Amino acid sequence: RKVERAPAGVMPTDRSRRRVKRRSAADAGEEQSKQSGADGGKSGAQSGSEASSLVEIVQKALQPNARWTKETFPEFYDVIFWLRVGLSVIFGLVSGVLPIKGALGVVLFPTVTIAGVSGYYTYFLGVDEDQFGQGELIKEGMAVSVVLYMLIWIMTYTLLWESGVAA
Repeated sequence: RKVERAPAGVMPTDRSRRRVKRRSAADAGEEQSKQSGADGGKSGAQSGSEASSLVEIVQKALQPNARWTKETFPEFYDVIFWLRVGLSVIFGLVSGVLPIKGALGVVLFPTVTIAGVSGYYTYFLGVDEDQFGQGELIKEGMAVSVVLYMLIWIMTYTLLWESGVAA
């Protein structure tokens, strides 16, 4: 298999490092399943963790006071990432429909998402941020969510208020 590498002079992100680790674990699982296939498939359980289904991940993400750790919920970074993406889309649409302009929208979005996401994992799930790395959960998906928010906010505002559709 090919291993994805960052171009020369570019530092890989934490997210890309996690992908490589997951792929490595998946490769090891494939090799083990090939070996177990050689013995007629009689070995029942595979060692290591199998990929969780989407339903299981959503159930874990909605379980109050779960106190997840990296070991018990390794997909938690993905949950935070997609939560931010969802908030970006919703908040971008709301900011565009309400004619929010300028610095108010730029300052309001990060404030609301940081408070909302950190409130979700601190108060709803009871997660200790130190278990996942100091500040890692706050930073997870922030750049993508800001860009997505700005794109949707500008497009919605322009379509509704600048093109004369809402007038």
